[in-house]
Amino acid sequence: MKHLLLYTISPVQTFIAQARKARDLYGGSKLLSDLIEAVITQLISSLGAENIKIIFPYKSIVQKPNRLLAEVTMDNTQKVTVTKILNEVVRNKLISIAKDVINQQNTQWNSDIENQLSDLVQAYWVMRPFGDSNYSDLYKLLETEIEGIKLNRKFNQYSDLGRKCAVSGEQNAIFFRVDNEKKLPAYTGKKLKPKMSSY
Repeated sequence: MKHLLLYTISPVQTFIAQARKARDLYGGSKLLSDLIEAVITQLISSLGAENIKIIFPYKSIVQKPNRLLAEVTMDNTQKVTVTKILNEVVRNKLISIAKDVINQQNTQWNSDIENQLSDLVQAYWVMRPFGDSNYSDLYKLLETEIEGIKLNRKFNQYSDLGRKCAVSGEQNAIFFRVDNEKKLPAYTGKKLKPKMSSY
C-alpha cells in the first residue's frame, strides 16, 4: 500500500542562531544534510529503491534540506521496520559522527556527550495512506499534523553542574581548549588537533 511520508529534523534555527562564523553555518548545514541523507539511504536499503519515491529533496541536490517528502510503498509487515528507521537513524548517525570526531581528538567517549547529543536534534514524521486521495489535500494535512507534533518537543531533564558552553550557554562544556592558539576542528574540515581536556 502506498503512503505519503513527511519527515523533518529540528531545530534548524538553533544551529543558525549559535553559529559564530561561516564555517559554523556550513558545519550545521552539512550535519543536517548528512542526517537526512542517512535516512534516505536507510529507507532505500530496507525497502528497495522500487518501493520508495523521493519527491523532495531532489536526489541531485548535494546539500539537502532538513526535510523529506516521499511516497513509500510497504505492507503491514514492513511498518515496524520503517518506524524503527524513522525513529532511530538520525540519532545513530549523529552518535557515529560524534564518535569519529572524538576519536580524531584522542579523547574518551562518555555519557555526558551521549546525553547532550540525544537532545541536540529531533526527528519528526507523519505518514498517511495514499490511495485515491488528492495529493495536495493530503500534503496539507501532513504539514498541519507535523507542525502540531513539533509544538510538543520532547526533552530529557539533566542536572548540569559546572562550566557552561560558551556558544549556547545551555549545556555543560564537556571539552575546552588547553592551547588557545590552535583552532578546534570543524565537523567537516581537517584542521590541527589541539589537546583537549574533559571534566
